[in-house]
Amino acid sequence: MPEAARNVAMARYRMIQPYLEQKRSLAMVADDADVCFRTAQRWVSQYRKLGLVALARKSRDDRGARRVVSPKIKAAIEGLALERPPLPIRSICRQIRQFAEATGERLPRYGTVYDLVREVPGSLLTLAHRGSKAYSEGFDLVHRREAPRANAIWQADHAQLSILLLRGMGRQLDHG
Repeated sequence: MPEAARNVAMARYRMIQPYLEQKRSLAMVADDADVCFRTAQRWVSQYRKLGLVALARKSRDDRGARRVVSPKIKAAIEGLALERPPLPIRSICRQIRQFAEATGERLPRYGTVYDLVREVPGSLLTLAHRGSKAYSEGFDLVHRREAPRANAIWQADHAQLSILLLRGMGRQLDHG
């Protein structure tokens, strides 16, 4: 067991220890520990069944991932969102529901499909829908211009300079 999980388990055990060893009421122990009574009951039950390991915080393998749709459905939604020409979300939702029925997957709601389409990065959508030229114009780090023919684009730098004009023998020219 990792040290952090062991520390959590020990802290939880210390909270329920007066109930287990000193026969104090669980309601009072939970109140003293500032824990819900139901949580304290669950910890006691888990401790009695599995020991200290049961009090450790469990981590989820799918933490941060959507649990409403499977990875297969999510990939299909993203693939349809990148189709050219762009499909309306209503059409994507209809096709995904047909796909889910055919594969025996759970049918996603419209809002879920909408959210997943909106999570596709804008740069990827631009590349898929408008092509590499539009992508490079909008998302490349270096902005390049392409000329359709020779001498179609001219570029110059200028800066204002202090210029002193002199007449023939080195005399300064009057500004008036």
